[in-house]
Amino acid sequence: MPALTLRPLAREENEEAHDGYEKQRPGLGAEFLAEATAILASVESTPRLYPIIRGDVRCALLCRFPYSILYVADPEASGPGLLLCEP
Repeated sequence: MPALTLRPLAREENEEAHDGYEKQRPGLGAEFLAEATAILASVESTPRLYPIIRGDVRCALLCRFPYSILYVADPEASGPGLLLCEP
């Protein structure tokens, strides 16, 4: 599978989530980013681990935070886009 890339909207949502969590409690934003990074690494190493939710779209849930990562595990893709979203 090609290297993962976040779509621009996902990057924006990621930054907004980080900033929002940092306002709640210093360090919480960093904890959010650490968990999101760990899930992204898992998606990259085992893309078919997570369930298909519609068509070819798979969903990886963050454990501590109400976010999910939606992606397509297509080895033919030139760089699958990822979308980080709130449920």
